[in-house]
This record gives sequence, C-alpha cells and structure tokens, in this order.
Amino acid sequence: MKPGLKSLLMVAACVWAPANSFALDHYGKTIQKIEVAQASCHYFILNGVSEADPVVPNSPWFAIPTSHAHAKELYTMLLTARASGMALDRVKTTGNVVCGHAEVSLIDL
Repeated sequence: MKPGLKSLLMVAACVWAPANSFALDHYGKTIQKIEVAQASCHYFILNGVSEADPVVPNSPWFAIPTSHAHAKELYTMLLTARASGMALDRVKTTGNVVCGHAEVSLIDL
C-alpha cells in the first residue's frame, strides 16, 4: 500500500469510526429526580443540568443500565445522595445512548 493512501485510510477511519466524543463530567451537582429501573435502566436528573450529554441534545436525563457491572452500587449512591441532599462529586457519562438517554459510566460521592 502506498504511504499516502495508508495515511488517508487512517484519517478516514478516525473520522467515521463510532466514537464517544461527547463523554462529559458533571461536578458538585445534587439530584433533582430519580426513577426506578424501567426498560432496563435507572434514570435521574441533576439540578442545574439541562443537557446530560450532547449525544442526546436538550435532554437532562442520565441513564444507568441495570446490566452495568456496578448498577446496584451506583443506584444506592444516588438514593443516598438524594435522601441526604448531598451533592455528587462527579457524574461521568460515556458519550453513548442507553435506554434513550445519556449513559453513565461512574458516580463519585
């Protein structure tokens, strides 16, 4: 393969490859609303966040798939923070959509 063609193919792969370029971190937010698992996900909204992740424009909803390795622990952290009024240190999204909303990869309390 010619060197120029190889470079072109590498650039094209980067441009067209599915990527989670929208992954975000939200710091110091309290929980506005939590919904129990429906359609295989737990859902929540953070106070002051109008868009959880640009991967789902204009949606404040975050989703934790129940198939996530630590879904129960993450949901427990949400309930604890909500009940105490404590702010979450960080909520990190993946840049992917799950159950129609921004997927959460981790929560720090």
